[in-house]
Amino acid sequence: YARPPPSLLQKREGKTQSCYYVYMKPIRAIGFDYFGVVGGVLGVDEKVLGLAEKLKAQGYKIGILSNIGGMGEELMRKKRLGMFDVVLTSGDIGVSKPDKRAFDMLAEKLGVELDEMVFIDDAHSYIEPMQSYGIRGILYTKYDRLIEELKEKKII
Repeated sequence: YARPPPSLLQKREGKTQSCYYVYMKPIRAIGFDYFGVVGGVLGVDEKVLGLAEKLKAQGYKIGILSNIGGMGEELMRKKRLGMFDVVLTSGDIGVSKPDKRAFDMLAEKLGVELDEMVFIDDAHSYIEPMQSYGIRGILYTKYDRLIEELKEKKII
């Protein structure tokens, strides 16, 4: 259970009180940005790929959603991304992050609801919109911090 956002809190006698707790669905899928998280122009980050493999072995659906041209198939072939259940690029789907429709497409392809997904991105400006859609966003700054956050969320 988690404390509800301020918009769901009730004011009583000058004090903010929670009138109920929100049940959070279990995480069933992990989404990754490509550039800046999984890889870049020079190739893939082996640590992040290893993490993705570990998460998949734990039963999570894993996918990539990236704001790059229509290269989803090419990325899978050339960058060793075949372990991902879904690879979507803005060029392939016609919409870019942080537009909710992009995340809706990823969730649909992964077979989950938005609130059953964590998404890891290196763009700070995408985290708040993701969270407003129900996605648990993680800002990627470095690998060790990502591992800490996944442990905090009891994902690994």
